[in-house]
Amino acid sequence: MVPAIKAGVEPDLEGEAALRYAGFSAPFRGLPEEGFNGARWFPLSIPVGDYDSGNGAGQTLHYRVLLGWNKATHFVWGAQDEGFNEEWGRTWARQMNAPIDVLPDAGHFLQFTHGPEIVERILRRADA
Repeated sequence: MVPAIKAGVEPDLEGEAALRYAGFSAPFRGLPEEGFNGARWFPLSIPVGDYDSGNGAGQTLHYRVLLGWNKATHFVWGAQDEGFNEEWGRTWARQMNAPIDVLPDAGHFLQFTHGPEIVERILRRADA
């Protein structure tokens, strides 16, 4: 999809795929070449392979700040997430003293496939 976005052409998509493409490509439409630098940098900003280039120190600081967050937190997690598995989500929820709802058949972008169920879970927790 990135070549289509950069070229400013609409790929041959239909239905849900066309809607997702329109949403994700919207911020990039009409930008010059340098407008894509943020999208190019994103995969490198995860401090897995290179702590310094991924701003590992800053991300560590922000995570520690979140651990001290005193507002309500609620995790809704996709059990089929291949990047951050269920145990990872449960660990983060425990560390933040937060409840977690795990959706067994959801992946990383669960908002695309389980929107109504996510909303239902959030509203149920908010009413509790």
